[in-house]
Amino acid sequence: MSSYYDTILKRVESEMEKGDFAEAMKLLEEELSMPYIPKEDEERIITKYNLCRSELRAQEKPRRSAVEDIGDLLRGSIDEQFQAVEQLRKSNIRNYADEVREALHAVRSDWVKAFLIEALIEQSVSEEFTVEREGLEYRFVPCALTLPSQSDGVHQAIEQLREWFEHEDPSFLALCVETLMQEAYLRLPEDIDESESLMLAAAVAEHVFLAAQREDDLDCFLQEHALPPDADCELLLNRHECSFG
Repeated sequence: MSSYYDTILKRVESEMEKGDFAEAMKLLEEELSMPYIPKEDEERIITKYNLCRSELRAQEKPRRSAVEDIGDLLRGSIDEQFQAVEQLRKSNIRNYADEVREALHAVRSDWVKAFLIEALIEQSVSEEFTVEREGLEYRFVPCALTLPSQSDGVHQAIEQLREWFEHEDPSFLALCVETLMQEAYLRLPEDIDESESLMLAAAVAEHVFLAAQREDDLDCFLQEHALPPDADCELLLNRHECSFG
């Protein structure tokens, strides 16, 4: 294990020994939000994360039943908000339109908002909703939107990443595709336009190179494909704090 992850896990273990599982989980979530973690280190981090989550759940009051107010769950902790999303996926989300509207305005986690929008799209809801991102208000009708997995712009960006990395570095390609999908979800309700697929693919590759501390490889990649540094496409991931339920 690298000395960096050794240090992180020692801090986590120290918090766990003090009984502060919430702080330990926060440290682990910060690491899990990174697009690249060495496999051995990732397994150790996930193991500690699961231990912390189990301990925190054991300390909580018994979970609310599925028929309890989804609105209360959406106003609760991150873990409860993700529970609400899962319940909404299994329910007729139209019955909870007011609760979803409130959550899209009040919830702090961009992931919860993205998954709520995904659930609305999956059920082809035809009512209008609004969500705010970085001071801008977006109005959207879910049934008129496209899921990231079905987006032509996303597919085109994936094809560009495959052209660059499929043969020389399949593992890196997989990380890039995962990062691209994360970016596409964070952009909901906006779609990825085909006209930006090249620069988006380049920005995603740059993001993953830098996260893996492969600056020299990034320079070679940019030169080989005549791409400008700091691709003209800012990723939401670059300024996003990921939260896990």
